[in-house]
Amino acid sequence: MKTFSDISGMVDLDEAAKIPVQERYTYAYDMNAQALDHMYVSPALANSKTTRFEHIHVNSWATFDDMVSDHDASIALFNVCGCFTAFERRV
Repeated sequence: MKTFSDISGMVDLDEAAKIPVQERYTYAYDMNAQALDHMYVSPALANSKTTRFEHIHVNSWATFDDMVSDHDASIALFNVCGCFTAFERRV
C-alpha cells in the first residue's frame, strides 16, 4: 500500500486521522486482527480539520450468529463544502 500512496500522492486515512496502529483492523481470522480495508484520500481531505474516520469493531469479535458482515465498517466523514462547522475537531 505504501507504493500506491507514493505513486498516487493519496494519503492513508488511518494515518491522517491518527488511528492507533492496534485499532487499524477490519477483519479477524483465527483471532488475528487484519487490515484488509483501506481508504485513501487527497492531501486536502487528509489535512482538513473536519475529516473524521474510524473503524467500528462490531463484527470482528462477535459470534458467527451475531455477525452482520465478516468485516468491520470503516466510517469517514468529510465536510467538502465547508459549510458545517459542527464537524470541526475539538482538541
